[in-house]
Amino acid sequence: MSSSTPGTWLTNTTFSANTAGADGGGFADLSSGSGEPIRLVHVSFVGNAANAGGALHRSYAMNTLYMTSTLISRTVDNTGGNCAGLAPTRIANSISSDLTCNVFGPADGGNNLENTDPLVGPLAWNGGATRTHLPLPGSPAIDMAPSGPSRDQRGASRPFGSGYDVGAVEAGPVVPNIFPYATFVPAAVR
Repeated sequence: MSSSTPGTWLTNTTFSANTAGADGGGFADLSSGSGEPIRLVHVSFVGNAANAGGALHRSYAMNTLYMTSTLISRTVDNTGGNCAGLAPTRIANSISSDLTCNVFGPADGGNNLENTDPLVGPLAWNGGATRTHLPLPGSPAIDMAPSGPSRDQRGASRPFGSGYDVGAVEAGPVVPNIFPYATFVPAAVR
């Protein structure tokens, strides 16, 4: 996804197995500097690829990028790592599986982990209307955030435990699949 719209806000969103020919396999800030904030809240980036910034690429200093409770993992091998371009403006309660997102730099909002595997499962039907990467038992993402939205990407209640899980989904609650692709048959085929 590229952002050329001022004031982009993404919550409870999964970016998985995306590829970009240039920068930002999951998300690229390509706007020319509107000055409006880009907010990534409880977002999961898993297995994305690009020449630079397999998960995320930020191009313009005028645009502020806030990452809260965001999980970045298993970026497909590329020279740019998980993040490229300018460092996020502020990062809090987030995990990156490498050192490229600068989570302990000037943007450090506290409670971040870098060069840490967040231990998430494969993209699967974990309930709800879309596939997600569920935190596995022992994941550092579980209960890591002190706050978050009341529901996850699947519609499950948050928190489930002593804190909110980092990323788009909360480990624990069971949610029925709404439209699992494996069993969905379009009306035209029936």
